[in-house]
Amino acid sequence: KFENKKIKVKVHNKYKISDRFMLQEDAFDYETLYYMKNLIIKEDYPTMAKDIEEFLRINYNLKSVHIYVFSKELITTIIDLVKNDESRNIVVFLHQSADKGNFITENFSWLKQLNKKCKIDYTCEFRIVYSKSFVLNNLFKQLTFNNLKLIFILFTYLSLVSLIIVKSYAYVEKLSIDKLNLEIMNETLIDEELNDGDVNLEEELSEEEIKSKYTFSKVFSSLKKINKETVGYLSIDNTNISYPVVQHSDNSYYLKRDFYKKKTSMGWIYMDYRNNHNTFDSNTIIYGHSMLNKTMFGTLHNVLNSSWRKKESNMIISYDTPDGSYLFKIFSAYRVDYTTDYLKTSFDSKKSFNKFVSLIKGRSAFKSSEKLEFGDKILTLSTCTGTGNKRLVVHAKYIGKEEK
Repeated sequence: KFENKKIKVKVHNKYKISDRFMLQEDAFDYETLYYMKNLIIKEDYPTMAKDIEEFLRINYNLKSVHIYVFSKELITTIIDLVKNDESRNIVVFLHQSADKGNFITENFSWLKQLNKKCKIDYTCEFRIVYSKSFVLNNLFKQLTFNNLKLIFILFTYLSLVSLIIVKSYAYVEKLSIDKLNLEIMNETLIDEELNDGDVNLEEELSEEEIKSKYTFSKVFSSLKKINKETVGYLSIDNTNISYPVVQHSDNSYYLKRDFYKKKTSMGWIYMDYRNNHNTFDSNTIIYGHSMLNKTMFGTLHNVLNSSWRKKESNMIISYDTPDGSYLFKIFSAYRVDYTTDYLKTSFDSKKSFNKFVSLIKGRSAFKSSEKLEFGDKILTLSTCTGTGNKRLVVHAKYIGKEEK
């Protein structure tokens, strides 16, 4: 009719978007297409490319393209269409949950290169939306070599820092204990020499000189001034065990306090509150932490070493009191899961005593010919070992006293 009337008609659109595209995008008219921000592609069909091209011509609000069907041809076509419009920054989302043929995993390198090219040359980028099940099943596969290398470096760094902190803390603790021991002995010796009226305050005694002058009878009163709960002095040859022993009204106080009653994780060496520190019970128990820096009972495990036990003097535990040095000979040592069956302090019959001796000798890591009879005195040293759920226990029999 227009031709018959010689009317020229100029149309802006020679191609009509297919009904299939309109249904896929849930669009009722072209106005709806104009305001759309998300393009969803859930199927591929012959006129798809032309539909998208026309859609991009009339739409000025598009931000993302969501792809649920996968082929190199389709993805390349979409990129070619998008790159022609440099005014947009479009993100192309590939939904892995719809990838039944493993297209994404099999073509990951190609997609990665394409994404790099898009970012540099065009104004678009790819993002893969992984399903939760895929993430859980392929967590490590998704990590690139650089990510793994970074994690390894970070793990190594944190491990080294942790190790340095632990070692530094252990070293500082050991220095603190060494200094504390020397201070205790220096103070007591100076007090004794001042009483004698013959002391050179400028003279600094070496550790060997201090030990050569030391006797517990000399220093006991001075130790009591520092800590009135001092009851004795424990030492074992070829270990770091050489400490004053204290006793409180419970067995928890000195778990976190030192000789000066200052709070510390090292605690101190202390006697069971049930024991009579003036007269040894059938089983006198002394506790201490097994510190990694070899302080407190940190070297008690030497008893389990057969070469250490070959030296006879090593097997003698010395427990000093004001009236003399009580000597105990080690006859049993073992590691055991946490239990309290070795912590009995008294026995009401020969039968119960023999049963106890049989129990602790049966656990021992070595055999001993030492015989024990009802009425003998036992000294038990107890400390933690391993993760803290196990105990290292040493038992020794009273064999005599050295007068001081």
